[in-house]
Amino acid sequence: MALLELKTFGLDRLGQRLSELPKRIDEAAKRGIHKAALLVHRRVQERLTGRGPGNESLHVRSGKLLQALNTSAPEFVSGSWQARVGFRQGPAGKYAPVHEYGATIRAKKRLLAIPTRFARTAAGVARTITPRDYEGFWTTRLGSKHYSSPIFFGTAGGRLLPLFIGKREVRIPARKPLRASLSERRQVIRDTVREEVTRALATVAGG
Repeated sequence: MALLELKTFGLDRLGQRLSELPKRIDEAAKRGIHKAALLVHRRVQERLTGRGPGNESLHVRSGKLLQALNTSAPEFVSGSWQARVGFRQGPAGKYAPVHEYGATIRAKKRLLAIPTRFARTAAGVARTITPRDYEGFWTTRLGSKHYSSPIFFGTAGGRLLPLFIGKREVRIPARKPLRASLSERRQVIRDTVREEVTRALATVAGG
């Protein structure tokens, strides 16, 4: 009697690998979203330090807002891994919504004194708190009394210069450091998570 006997080998090992698959994919997704969040974090940093493209660049005059930037550890919420990139609450973080969404700043009393380039340091910070801190301070208006902005003059370096312009309100445009960075990195986020999951699948398949 001629007989062939066919057997399966390694099914127990394969079953063990397959049982590990959900855990491996979950860990890979967590790693991927964490890496992606750090990429967005880095792009926001670039924008805050003036390396963002076009008019969305933000030349931050101090490191406080930059230091308030934070990326949270991944959390599993409603069936998916999530990580947050944003600004911590505090003295610096309270200005983050202004940069992100824009705002209109109105004078609480009379006028806002907006420093000209003659009244700012190289970093863009006003040299004094008010125009009256300058020697030889005086004011004039260009145009009609009710619709023009007053110009505050003062002496700096021995010269009489236009140092401040008075405004009732100033509109700060939305610079979107968070949303623009996310938009730029959207495809990179997908690719990063996909690569981590693909690598996990290959590890399980290869043993």
